[in-house]
Amino acid sequence: MDRGKMDYLKNMSRYYGGQLSKALQLFLCVIGSVFCMGFQSQASKQRETDDERCRELVHTLVSPEDSLETINLVECQAPDGLTNLFSSDINKSVCTDKKCKMVNVRLFWDGVGTYHHFELINNEPLTKTDHSVFTTDDYEKLNLILKDSLSVFKDLKIEELVTEKREDVDGISGATSKSLSEYVVRDAVYTCFTLWHTVYGIRKSQILALLKERINKAYLSKSFGKNNPAVDLWVMNTILNQPKYSTLFFNELVAKITSEDDRISNLALRAISISSLNSEFSQMQLVSRLPKVDNLKRLDIIWKLSDCQVVYEKVILQSLYYYQNDIINQAALSYIYKIISRQKMQSPEITKNLRGLQNDKNAYVRNLTNNLLATWSKKQ
Repeated sequence: MDRGKMDYLKNMSRYYGGQLSKALQLFLCVIGSVFCMGFQSQASKQRETDDERCRELVHTLVSPEDSLETINLVECQAPDGLTNLFSSDINKSVCTDKKCKMVNVRLFWDGVGTYHHFELINNEPLTKTDHSVFTTDDYEKLNLILKDSLSVFKDLKIEELVTEKREDVDGISGATSKSLSEYVVRDAVYTCFTLWHTVYGIRKSQILALLKERINKAYLSKSFGKNNPAVDLWVMNTILNQPKYSTLFFNELVAKITSEDDRISNLALRAISISSLNSEFSQMQLVSRLPKVDNLKRLDIIWKLSDCQVVYEKVILQSLYYYQNDIINQAALSYIYKIISRQKMQSPEITKNLRGLQNDKNAYVRNLTNNLLATWSKKQ
């Protein structure tokens, strides 16, 4: 079994089976040899395991495309009130010119509305132009397509998927546009298009609406406690849109700045509001991250501090200490100097440190320091 299949199975085991035994996880890896059936068999087995710790809630809504169609969104809710998964059965026909084929799949989203995986309903395979069934590689590629929220499908209309007219291509007349061929399952462009827009359509909107209703301090706190990247991103986006929570979760946000995941690190820093940095203690917590991040992130941290109305003396001294001990570079120091200059910090301790930097081994730093001190002298 190749590494991609093994990783998929391991991720599924971790996601569903924090409680699963090692023996069961090994069993899941063994059945990976029939991975083309894995989308349905694997998840159904684990769903049985989860029944004891999952309360199913069914949310019914009317389809905006067809008032006669109702959509059932099934929520798997854990005992702590957080959601493990959302799912919905999709029974759609892909057809034109009176030639149709059915797509019967069950789509799954994680507890914060991020696409997770799909299953085949009743083991009914997906088919292509010549009625051949999807291969294992086709299913894997489709799964990757559905995971991509920024897919080329996002800004395309259905009529843009094909070019020259031809009979019975992917269930619809026309050949797949060459520009799309590498992004879709061969001879299944309309199936890919239909499922992608289903994943990111009304069902996802409903999931996000449900979650929005539940947002409060307790729910966000429990979500942060999961230490799940997708959940972390949802929590931080929520805080970014509702800054009142920034101070409440300041410690958690500061801790996430050192995440190896750039998405989490960047969003954590953005989610820290300036109002939550109005004390010396909070500013020191933020500046203490400087030794633990890369040079670009250090600039971002200092830039965030520069937006504060007051930057405390102790914070400036700590930042200068980091440069003097080769922890931050000249670029970061120049940002610190801008804070000093703007706030006209002329404390004896800061001045003493700057005098020492007039003899720095780096000519750029010497010039920068001399200019800052000269500016002070002129203002006195």
